[in-house]
Amino acid sequence: RLEQAQIIQRDRSLLEQKMIEFERDAADVEMQLRTNGNDDKELLSQFLELVNIKNELTRRENELHLCEKYLQLLDEQDQIDRDLRYLIESQSGDKSTEDRKEEEDLILKKFDIVNRRDYLLTQLDENKKREEEENRQINEMLRSKGMSSTLHAY
Repeated sequence: RLEQAQIIQRDRSLLEQKMIEFERDAADVEMQLRTNGNDDKELLSQFLELVNIKNELTRRENELHLCEKYLQLLDEQDQIDRDLRYLIESQSGDKSTEDRKEEEDLILKKFDIVNRRDYLLTQLDENKKREEEENRQINEMLRSKGMSSTLHAY
């Protein structure tokens, strides 16, 4: 998991660099559009391409955030599992009411974490489906206007 967390951090850093590049490029194209007017089809195509890039960067940022949360939940679950194991192993004989209550609380916490992890996975899946549909719609719109788009994966 440490490796996964490091990969997420590395990807976040790369994403930040790409955002800086994007903002610079977007400012240049916007300035050219303001200067030349909205009739320049090439500039308009570039601008729409930059909008696509911005959407992709934002999507990737959200995906990394969900992955990070998922890893945190896995860590929490591991800690609960350790606490639960310790509690079960350290009890000799009959369990006191307090021991049973603590064990029950840990099991409920674990159940809650599993549900939250499942929700995050569902969110990731729904986001991917929505992204694919948005990309399809953007491409259709661009084709209908005689333009094309190169969708980027970040």
